[in-house]
Formats: sequence, C-alpha cells, structure tokens
Amino acid sequence: MVSKAETYSAQTSGTVFAASILSAMLKDSWSNGNGEMATDAYMGAYLRRAIDDFTWKSNTVITTGNITQINTSVTQYATSFGPLNLHTHRYIQQSSDATGRMLLLRPEKLKIAWLQRPFVDTGLARSGDYDRRAIVGKLTLECRNAYVNVYHTGFSIG
Repeated sequence: MVSKAETYSAQTSGTVFAASILSAMLKDSWSNGNGEMATDAYMGAYLRRAIDDFTWKSNTVITTGNITQINTSVTQYATSFGPLNLHTHRYIQQSSDATGRMLLLRPEKLKIAWLQRPFVDTGLARSGDYDRRAIVGKLTLECRNAYVNVYHTGFSIG
C-alpha cells in the first residue's frame, strides 16, 4: 500500500497546484510518518512546470567553454522538513488524464518481498524453430511506513 486514507486527497477538480499545497503535503508526510518525510516527488509534466514556476527566483546562467545555458528548473526542493527530490514521470500523469496527480514517496521504506524467486521455466511445449521459455516469479511490494507516502489527485492541468 503506497498511501493510507490519512495521506490521500482528491482535490476538487480545478484546484490550482501551488507551493502551499506542496508544503501541506510535506507536513502531512512528516506528521503522519512519525517524523520521517517523503524524499522523492513524482509528477507529470504539467505539475513539474508549475513547480518550476513557483521556485524560479532568477535565471541561473551556466557557462562551460563556449556554451551558455540558462537554468530555470530545480531538481531538489528544500523544505523545513528536509530536501525533496523532484522527478517528472510519464506514468504519474498521462496526456489523456483530466486532472493532475502527485505522489510523494520515501523509497528506502519500500522493499521487494519475493514470494517466489524468478527462474527460467524451460518445460514449455516446443512450437517451431525456437525454444519456448518463460521467466516465472512472484513478488509484492513491502511498505515499511505507509504513512510517510502521500498521494494527491484532482489538480487543474488546463
């Protein structure tokens, strides 16, 4: 389980994502997670651009050799609860979605628990000029502190 009822929120459709909402999400993560906060935020392109807009204080000009680059984005958001790494992920937000969503995780609290270690099954019936094989395994995701993870949906992306 990635999040609990205490750390999930469905915003009213049309809610504009802002720094105050991200701060509230982080506070929820810290408060519900017994002092542990999510360290990584996953979002689609629209919410990522919104974060870039509210964190952009000035242009950072980087010159290396004869190449000059203007940097207008951040990769880490510093908060009073600790740093938050920002990741744009295509599976969190897809182009057909009507609203935006954000997932805050603490990856060190997630672990793969093997129910059956993977193995190559070669005992399948042959059907042509190739050998049939299948990789078989069973696993689940173990969450060691689900209250630290936060999932919010319903943000305006228009």
